[in-house]
Amino acid sequence: MEDEEIKVFNKNYFRDLSNRTLRWQLLENGVVVAQDDGFDLDAKPFKSEKVDLDFDYDLKKGAEYFVNLEIVNTKPEGILPAGTLLASEQLAFAKTPKITPKLDVTNDALKVSVNEKVLTVTGDTFAVSFDKNNGSISSLIYHGKEQFLQSSTPDFWRAPTDNDFGDGMPKESLVWHKAAEGIFNNSFTYKMSGQDVIVELEQSIPAVESRQKVTYTVSPSGEIQVNNWFYAAEHKKHPEMPRLGMKFTFDKSMDKVQWYGRGPIENYWDRKEAAYVGLYEATVDELFTPYVRPQESGHRTDVRHVALFNDKGEGVEFVSDYTMGFNASHYDISEFWYKK
Repeated sequence: MEDEEIKVFNKNYFRDLSNRTLRWQLLENGVVVAQDDGFDLDAKPFKSEKVDLDFDYDLKKGAEYFVNLEIVNTKPEGILPAGTLLASEQLAFAKTPKITPKLDVTNDALKVSVNEKVLTVTGDTFAVSFDKNNGSISSLIYHGKEQFLQSSTPDFWRAPTDNDFGDGMPKESLVWHKAAEGIFNNSFTYKMSGQDVIVELEQSIPAVESRQKVTYTVSPSGEIQVNNWFYAAEHKKHPEMPRLGMKFTFDKSMDKVQWYGRGPIENYWDRKEAAYVGLYEATVDELFTPYVRPQESGHRTDVRHVALFNDKGEGVEFVSDYTMGFNASHYDISEFWYKK
């Protein structure tokens, strides 16, 4: 969608659209900034009509825009009361730009301390420690408060679903289940780049005879940029990797979630068209889907950024240069995997 005009095609063979109303919303970075609840349609059977949405809103450079469209019946029709939603769609408006977070700038220099086990980078309001043996983020302190309950870990696994059991995935891909546990660093170095500290490491993953390169760039603002390159074993074929990501464990008080991506319902790469891009909030409990069999649930896709925080608004935000997926749960993956 590149302008404010859309074409509505009537697929009915014998009736027009005279009892149908089109309503729309314009979203800027997930927030509704313009809308219209009443454009009456009248296209004849198998004919189309053009609708000028007329946003009457000045689009901002660097912002991302979507248009939500809904069609409802104007008058009661059979068992359907007036205003019943009959069809909906979300369209990306113009070209989707890259989302770049705005961070506070500080001139405070970072300090680096190293011992046999960890490398710690300290800024004015934070301190982050990296494990020299396995490359994890072993501690993250903001304003004197530890954010992690456990060190971060690479994540190559997710709990199987009902369909996975039918496909044999839990057995065929089992090698990935504990692949992260045996990771070790082949190299671990750091350097200064302007005001930033760059930590670089190359890791071996013995379980799948593969390796990965990870780069952490720590800025004085408290931002930690993570780049991860995974190199699969060239000499041996392994089964499908269920997931590639990182796992973080926070205090249970950080049970508020805000994300800009698809929602509000759970969605996956092959089941997401009904979940529109927007800015959503929920508790961790509300992200959970209570399937009969404990299994993977609560995922959100095409996420630009997601924040977890407590009642005071204190927490951590994850931002992607492109899009990502996330899960947040009070349960460990193993509880969905082993429970019967």
